[in-house]
Amino acid sequence: MICISITPESRSLARVDMFNASQFADMIELCLDRLIKAPDVGELTQDTKQPVIVSCRRQVDGGKFSGSEDERIAMLRQAIISGPDYVELDLETAKQIPRFGETKRVISVTSLDRPAENVDQMFEEAWKAKADVVKITAATRYFEDAWPLLKAVVEKRELPVVGMGIGPSGITFSLLGRKYGSPWLYAALEKGMEAFDGQTSAFDLNEIYDLEQINSKTRFLGLAGYGETQPLVAKILNRGFRKIDSSYRCLPFQVGNLDKIRKRLETLKIPGIFVNPALDVDLHKFPDKDEESVQQSKACDLLFLKKDQWQGFNLIWRVMLKAVERSLALHEKELSQQNVLVFGTNPLARSLIYGLSRKGCVVSVTSPDDIASKKVAQLMQVRQIPFMNLYDTYTDLAVIADDGLKPGIGKTEINPAFFRPEMTVADFSRIPLETEFSREASERGSRVIPPQELGFDYLCAMFKAVTGKELDREIFDETVQTMVV
Repeated sequence: MICISITPESRSLARVDMFNASQFADMIELCLDRLIKAPDVGELTQDTKQPVIVSCRRQVDGGKFSGSEDERIAMLRQAIISGPDYVELDLETAKQIPRFGETKRVISVTSLDRPAENVDQMFEEAWKAKADVVKITAATRYFEDAWPLLKAVVEKRELPVVGMGIGPSGITFSLLGRKYGSPWLYAALEKGMEAFDGQTSAFDLNEIYDLEQINSKTRFLGLAGYGETQPLVAKILNRGFRKIDSSYRCLPFQVGNLDKIRKRLETLKIPGIFVNPALDVDLHKFPDKDEESVQQSKACDLLFLKKDQWQGFNLIWRVMLKAVERSLALHEKELSQQNVLVFGTNPLARSLIYGLSRKGCVVSVTSPDDIASKKVAQLMQVRQIPFMNLYDTYTDLAVIADDGLKPGIGKTEINPAFFRPEMTVADFSRIPLETEFSREASERGSRVIPPQELGFDYLCAMFKAVTGKELDREIFDETVQTMVV
């Protein structure tokens, strides 16, 4: 079940929010801590068919209540008299408010600054506070932080336990909780109305992560390091999986402690991770077996469990060669005859350099950080171009792999005048999104390989690597069009 939290600031808006939430929710949490005036909870909930949880959280628990503690407790007492299905109480408040009527007590234990610890003790304290349901709210910055919260929810206990993850891996916990039978999950009504910063909306859970289709048979694939493109990539892949009736779905994945990841993945039966090629984390050390491109570039973008061994793959360089060769063929040019300049020093840059070198190109690397680019040049056995000499370097093909680079005239920026007619430009830094560089290069007459084409080729490679089937182009185009403004 999904419990939608609404966080109104006025009583009139509260009724509107309750109505809107009722269209999508199995349960509704009415958060009172932002209301300017005390509400009549009975009036607000009288037309709602779904079970309602009333909460009024202290600021120390992540709430927004600005009045005195006596005022907060009085508001909760009055709310309980109205007879909601549930009331959420922290441990201290539960001691001051006895059970009343048929309203069930959700006793909440909160840890905003660290992952859930001593879960058994948390449960015991909530049980002593006469809980009907135990709620554990905890920080979940990394994938492994969601583990103790998930374990608390799925273990068999005398009372049901629900959880809420705060932070980048909160959505990770929610999706795993759905698969493993959490009594209910929390979501915001919409963006800007979150009960906690970063809380995922009910719309995104369904539209991007296909929550309604997730069940005990779902096989999650981690999606690590995709940043702002993560929702777009996840939605495209999930729609593709659904169309071919695959049980795979994407699981947002924040990489933290590498030592703990392997055990957690295997326990949760997660057979693979798609890794943003630009993610500068030593995941190339993770697999038991990897291909030559991973060994030489020290970069991988797919980890997959095969025959009890984690194998590392590098897909992006193959995609790059295919796209660039296709573009050059239109102008009767050979890739091997091109002078190539790669911008960047991250794993993505190293992967692209690997592929270009295999093709016999004259490859150079540059970056505002000359020390870092020199190290990459030595590792990959290519030429380094000091950034200050960028404009004196003849370049047929410019390959951008660093999403931190910006156009401009500063010492660490690329002057758009660098791009000239007859130059080919491929920007991999934010695929499949258009970038400032792709626009600037196009305006100056360069042959720009569209980032959306690069993105489609790459997602096709990702999709086929795990399913053996082609990604539907219509799914890609429709999703990009609707999600990218």
